[in-house]
Parts: sequence; structure tokens; C-alpha cells
Amino acid sequence: MLKDIKLVETFNISTLINALIVAYTDRFYKRLAKWWVDTPEAERPAKLTAQLNVFAEAYEQLDQAYLLSSKSALTERIKEKDQRRDDLLTSLREIITIKLRIGTAEEKEAALLIKDIDARYAVKQRDRYEEEGLKMAQMCSDLIGSMKNTKALQAIGAKELVQEMQTVNTECRELVTLRNSERSQQDKGQMQAARDRMVEEYRLMVLILNALALTDADEQRYEPLVRELNEDIRYYRKVVLQKKEGKDDEDPEPDQQQA
Repeated sequence: MLKDIKLVETFNISTLINALIVAYTDRFYKRLAKWWVDTPEAERPAKLTAQLNVFAEAYEQLDQAYLLSSKSALTERIKEKDQRRDDLLTSLREIITIKLRIGTAEEKEAALLIKDIDARYAVKQRDRYEEEGLKMAQMCSDLIGSMKNTKALQAIGAKELVQEMQTVNTECRELVTLRNSERSQQDKGQMQAARDRMVEEYRLMVLILNALALTDADEQRYEPLVRELNEDIRYYRKVVLQKKEGKDDEDPEPDQQQA
């Protein structure tokens, strides 16, 4: 009679984006490391121990490559510009609110016009640099490029503010473009090499773990570990599927889910 032994499910981690492959393999390694620590030394398989060490080295390489790809000498300058343009947008919205509340009839009419334009573009603060920067550029162009809108800005005393916001936003967008170009040239190969190594070491680790689960005299030795790993796999599969379908809702991570 065949034994009903749970095995680690197949999961192609190469489908994960950089941030997710780092997060997933970090969780995978911590699960295995905890199992290894909790297992009496005499019961730790030598083959699994050896592969765990190799996996740890591959993860360190992947993590370092990801950190390098996420950093740049331009990052701090981008943050400063982004903070400044967000502050200017906040100031513009505060002026609109004040003028709508206590302004003259002319100021209220002008503030309402500017508010409608702001609502149309709905620029989010402290969000994606590229996407929100493009929307802000379009909004500033609309505000300053029209005589009617420019007069409305003058009426509420916000023309110079919007001009500065446009300038700072342009500088921020140019820095982001430069940083992305810099990253693509310097970090792409290093990150890909680290990813490729991790994919292979992960594959070998799963093969070893499943082989041990099938051949160990104690059929339950690996069952709790395999169950946890499979819960993680199902969660990350779902995350990847959501990304491909463009869904924004996020499920709690496996450890946070209700039993």
C-alpha cells in the first residue's frame, strides 16, 4: 500500500518579480532553518544541511543584488524633490480650501475651477514616482497653459506656487529617468545572475526535501514543515496571479491568515 506522504508542491519561483522572489526565498529559508534548529542534531540529514548552507549563500547574493538595484546616488535627491512637490501640492489644496470657505466671490469661483482640475488628475502624494509625476506634469501644464486657468491661479494667489511645482516635478521626473537608466545598465546582469542561482538552489532544495520525506522511516518527520511551505507557495501563487490580472487587493500573508 502506497504511503500518503505530503510533498512540497511545484512552484516556479522564476515567475516572481524581484521583490517577491526575495521575500519568498527569505521566508522559505527561515522555515527550513527553524526546522533544522528544532531537529535534534543526530536526526539532521547531512545532504539537507549541506544544501541549506548553499541556499543561504545564494539568498545572501540575491538579497545584496536586490539592495544594490534598489539604491542609487540619485535616490536621496529624488526623495527631496518628491517631498517638495508633495508639499507644494498640499499648499495648493489648502489655498483652495481656504478661498472656498472665506474668499471673495471671484476667489471662490477661481478656487472651484482649480479644485475641479485638481480632482480630474487626482495626483496621489508619496506614491509611484513615474505615474504620479506624469499626472502632475499634465495638471501643471493644464493650469499654466490656459489663460483662463492662469487667471484663476492669480486670483487665489497660487500662480508662482504652481510654476514652482511644475519645475520641481520636471526635475524629479528627470532624476527618476536617469536613475532607472543607471540601474538598467549596472544592476540588470548582477540581479539576473543572482536570480538564476537562487532558482536552481531552490529547485535542488525542494528535490532533496521531497526525497527525504519519501524515504524517512518516520512518515511524520517532515509533514509540518511541508505543510507550512505549501501554504506559502499557495499564497505566493495567488499574489502572482493577482499581479498578472491587475488586482490591487492584498490577502494577509500565510502567518496572518485565520485557521
